[in-house]
Formats: sequence, C-alpha cells, structure tokens
Amino acid sequence: MPTPTLTNDEQFWELLRQEVRLELQKTQVDESVKDLRWELLQLRQEVQSDLQSMNTRLGALEMKPLASGASGDKSARHSIWKVASDGEPNSNKHCNFSNFTNNSASPPASTIPVEEVEETEEMEEISVSFEESAWSIPMVIGLVRAGRFDMVYAIVLLLVNCAMQIMFALILLDEGFMGEDFETQKQNAQTWRTSVAHDYKYMDLAETSLVTRVCSGDGALILSTIQATLIEQINNYLRLGTDQFEQDQFGPGTLLCMLCILLWSLCVFKEFRHIWLAVAGAMNIPKSKRTVFTEGAFERISWGRFVVFLATNFARVAVASVLLVAGILWLARIQCITLILTIIVPYMLLVKPFGETMVEVKELLCGGNQTFVIFHNADTQMTNGLVTRPSRGGNLYNLSISEIAVNAHAFRDPDLYPRYISFQPMDNFDQFEEERTQDMATWADSASICIETAIFTPGGAFFGDESIRPVGELIVRSAGLPFGELEASDCSMLQKYCRRSDARLVRFACGQTCGCTDVNSPPWYKEKGENVLIRDDCHAFDLGVNSVGLRSINPIPAVSRIDITLQIR
Repeated sequence: MPTPTLTNDEQFWELLRQEVRLELQKTQVDESVKDLRWELLQLRQEVQSDLQSMNTRLGALEMKPLASGASGDKSARHSIWKVASDGEPNSNKHCNFSNFTNNSASPPASTIPVEEVEETEEMEEISVSFEESAWSIPMVIGLVRAGRFDMVYAIVLLLVNCAMQIMFALILLDEGFMGEDFETQKQNAQTWRTSVAHDYKYMDLAETSLVTRVCSGDGALILSTIQATLIEQINNYLRLGTDQFEQDQFGPGTLLCMLCILLWSLCVFKEFRHIWLAVAGAMNIPKSKRTVFTEGAFERISWGRFVVFLATNFARVAVASVLLVAGILWLARIQCITLILTIIVPYMLLVKPFGETMVEVKELLCGGNQTFVIFHNADTQMTNGLVTRPSRGGNLYNLSISEIAVNAHAFRDPDLYPRYISFQPMDNFDQFEEERTQDMATWADSASICIETAIFTPGGAFFGDESIRPVGELIVRSAGLPFGELEASDCSMLQKYCRRSDARLVRFACGQTCGCTDVNSPPWYKEKGENVLIRDDCHAFDLGVNSVGLRSINPIPAVSRIDITLQIR
C-alpha cells in the first residue's frame, strides 16, 4: 500500500495554523506583563500616598508649639512583655501602624492648619522565651502534640525535680554536712592548753614543751598532730606568722572564700532573673477561660494554668533562696545569718568573724608563755614547774644532752664504740630499767674503783687495756656534755667544773683530779649522792677482778657500765 502524502494545499493550511497559535501565545504573554505592570504601578501609587501622609503628619508635629509639646515630652514610657509573634493581628504594633496609615493624603504642612496630635505612649516590646526546662512544663502541658504517656512523664519529671531540689537543700542545711561550728574549737583549744600542752611527760629530748613544738610547726611531732594541723591551717588561711596573733592583711583564704561566695551568688541571682522574666511574661499575657497558643506564642492563658505556673515558680524561688543561703553558710563555715543582700554583707557577717575566731583559737593554742612544764607531787601536794627551752635551736651546741648523744650515734657504724650512750642488749632489759631509774648513790656503789687512777693514770690496773679504756672515755665524754665539752678526752679538761653542784659525773669519773681523796676537800662532795665513794687508800690497792670483770665487757655498743668488783686491801 502506498504511503499517504500531503498536498500543497494541506501544507499551506498547516503552516497557517501554527502561525496563528504562536500569535495567540504572544498576545497572552503581553497581557500578563501588562497586568503585572499595572499592579506594580498601583502599589507604587499607594506607597507614595502613604509616604506623603506620613510626611504631612511629621511636618505638623515639628511645627507644634513648644508650650503644647511640654506635656508630650513627659509622656510615660511603658514596657510591655510581648509573648506573641510580630505578625499577630491583635498586637499593639499592628494596631498602631494601621491607625497611622489609614489617614488620607494631606496637602503640604505649609498650607494646612496645625492640628493637635494626641499624646501617644512609647511602647517598648521585649520578647520573653520560656526556658526549656522542667519548670516550664506547666505552661506547655496539653498545648503541644504529645501522647498521654508523654504528658504523664512530664508531670512526674516536674515533681521529681522539685523533690530533688528540696532534698538537696535539706542536705546542705544538715549539721553533718555543714560541719561543727568553728566556735567549738575555742573550747577544745582551751582544754588542750590547760591539760597536756604543759605536761612534763611530753617534753622532748631538746627540753622543749609540747606547746612550743606544736606552735612552731615542728615536723617531728607524734603527739597533738590535730592541734598542729589546725594551727598550720589558720596560719595559711589568714597568712599569719608563727608568732603573729593579729590579722593585719587580707589573707588568701579570706579572698578565696569571698570569690567563691561571689561566684555562687551570681549563679543563684541568674536563676532569680530567669524566674522574674518568666513570671513577668506570664503576668502580661491576657487571661481567659481557655489558653490560646498559636505558632509558638501565647495569645491568651487560662487562669488555672497561670496559677499553677505561679505556684511552680514560687517553689523555684524558695529552693533557689535556700541554696543561696546554704551555699554561703557552707563556704563561710558558720551557723548563723540574718540577711544576704550584697557581697559585702557575707564578708561582714560571715567571713570576717570567721577569721577573728581563727585568731582567737590560735591565741588560745599558742598565746602567752609556752616555755614551761609542770608536775603535781601528790605527796607534798605541791605543783612543781620547770622552765623549758624557747626553741629546739638550729646548731649542734643548742641541742640537749640527749639530742647530742642520739645525733652522734644515729649515723655511726654500730660496730664502733658509742661516744655518749651506755647500751644494754635486749636480753638484759631489766638491767636497762634499773640503770634508767637508779640514782647517783646506787651507781657509785656499783663501781668500786677510781676510774681515773685505774684507767687513765700510768701504772693503773687497767692502763693501756684497749678493751676497758673505751668505757672510761665514754664516761669522761658524758661528764663533759652538760658543760659543752663535747670532746673531753681526759680529766684535766674537766677540772674547772669539779666544784659545781651539777658536776656529779665529773667527780665520779675524775676523783683524783677533783680532789676527792684530799682530806682538805669539801666533805659535801664526798657523799654518795654527789660522787663515787672514794676511800683514803685509793692510791694503793690490789685489784681482784671477779668473773664478770672489766675484761668480760663486750667491746660493741652493748657496753653499759664498769661492772667490776674490786677487792681493796
């Protein structure tokens, strides 16, 4: 079958129809453009009309007499809380603008009479946004798309939040968390000072009282460490010296405490501001029977919702107030407060009295006379005292006899002879206790030889005996310790101390040098309690050493004393 083809006439009519169609489309486009131009022209005319009206009214206001405008300058400025969107039809901004633009165009200000313009209040609008927290749940519950479970969960969350805040505040106010009042430290300090601080039993080897060591910050304390720590904390808090009992500057502890109180107060004041903004915003929303909530803004609020919101915020204010007071009390470590208004009030009422109490506690612990210890004799019913050293001293010559002895042996080879200490082995503990408590007369009876003539004098029984001589040298060195003779090697160095009442050990070790055998020497110093008993024939004797004898003394630091028995003819 042959393919159909168009004739010349049909092709002509087809082309004509296409041209007509194109012309119609062009005509329609031109008409739409004309319509847009016409609308734009109308809008321009309306804007020009509005601008002309505004210029006319502004000109009238400028030409208004000053006298009539005096009252207008005093027009009140009010601040409204805008909780609706800016495009709300019922908003004040929209109403004012409508009244302003609906006036017809007026001729120029020069050709019209001046009309009195009503005084208008200048309105300041502030948008208030409610916080996204549990405290804002009463404002939005039931207004947003949420299921019943979500609503119940939100209410439970609000109640749990309130309960937790209240419990936290109660914990802060609890006495166990706050700690005891620092005023109680004054009574503790007074009790300590009048009991153990001056007891002779707690005097150390340096012959210093316990109170002196505590107040000077002695790091070797094993007693009253609580009092020593308290004094150290007071000194650091108030920046006080060891012997300082008055606060003359703003200590680092006081400054840090005030900064902490300031920071805590600012945090709580910020919470107060959020509460005030939320309550003020809710109070400026129009009230009705039902809440109207449109596009994220409140147009109206029901009285029930408003009352619940106020009650929630009152609880919030109460919790914040308790936290403010409890936090300041905890930071200031004190138990009473009357009013917290500014940062100077906590300082005057809390921190400053706390520092003064610290100074009083230190005065009770370390004030007054520290250099004495006492002992009450129940037999004589007398209280006896001993003046102690003011400090431990900083060099070897300011140390006590016991400290010198310990210092000389602490870092010494234990196999060498001790310099000042007479040792006993642990197996002979009873002997140690006997020597610790015996008096001079008992010790004089236990050694029946003249140490000087027997050990140090040429021709003596033990002269040149290297096992006995170290014991004699130990006694001679110990005799010179009370007088500062740390390296006394023979009796000639101690002769000048023989007649002193406290030189009993000198006369014991150096009987011949001190004249104990001289019939013309004072008889007082020949008593057993003052020196060793010396017989008249001390120069000519025949020694008989018993089984224990001097030669049996161990040459290591277990040596105690000259344990010999002399048979004098």
